[in-house]
Amino acid sequence: MLDIKKCFRILLILPIISSQIGCSVFRSGRQNFIVMASDPQAKIYVNNEYKGVGNVDVLVPRNKPVMVRVEKEGCQSISRIIETKLSTTGVLDTIGGWLILLPFIGLAFPGAYELEKSSLTMNIEER
Repeated sequence: MLDIKKCFRILLILPIISSQIGCSVFRSGRQNFIVMASDPQAKIYVNNEYKGVGNVDVLVPRNKPVMVRVEKEGCQSISRIIETKLSTTGVLDTIGGWLILLPFIGLAFPGAYELEKSSLTMNIEER
């Protein structure tokens, strides 16, 4: 049977350990991404899903590349892929991981990453 002192120690240590698992765990796994087309009538697709015309603001997973395509009748369609990078939160988890190991856990969560760009302007041209 556990004595009172052991229970008290466990209760003190658990919050400390859980707060050290990495900031990325608590950060949202999605981020806003804005796409602006030079032509207000151009159709915008994000990850092969139609999102609207002209300008769109969408929520996308922050730990996966995003494919953007802009199309308009009579114009050359354009595609771009926006890659991900380690976010500031991910960098802090890496530094903390070198000091006390537990923050490395945060690198397994989407919050440790972000898109290389948070907005994109696509200039569509006639053929």
